Amino acid sequence: MLKAIRPGWEKEAAQQGLTGEALDAFKKQILASDAPQVFCDMEGLLGLEYHIHLNKAAVEVISWNTDVVLEALEWAAVGLPMIDELLSPLEAFIRAEVTAIQATGAANSNGQAQLVGVWPVPIPIVESDDTVWGGLDDIIGHLGH
Repeated sequence: MLKAIRPGWEKEAAQQGLTGEALDAFKKQILASDAPQVFCDMEGLLGLEYHIHLNKAAVEVISWNTDVVLEALEWAAVGLPMIDELLSPLEAFIRAEVTAIQATGAANSNGQAQLVGVWPVPIPIVESDDTVWGGLDDIIGHLGH
């Protein structure tokens, strides 16, 4: 996964002479800062409003590496069967609205965007997002690795 996020990470680590715990910390830092992350949740009246949060890295790569973002979405939806049911049409929506998602992220100070919809409608609204992402535990949880 690190090679997909930052292809030259091994060379960087070797140049810095990192081994053991320092190498592990370097890997975690890369994952925390550079990995496209997707997180899904549901709330609102009757718990039918869904949010699909995209961190800055996901917004940035969505136009040229959409499959990585969609894979992260699939992992994020595993724990939410209602969103999981909508994956195919949501993926089509995301592919069609890449420009809107990136424009929304670019207009947001933190570069993030979210898709907000009401179940069972697979056509969300793209909005800015102020979600504060955690560390490596969130990445592992959201990407399923």
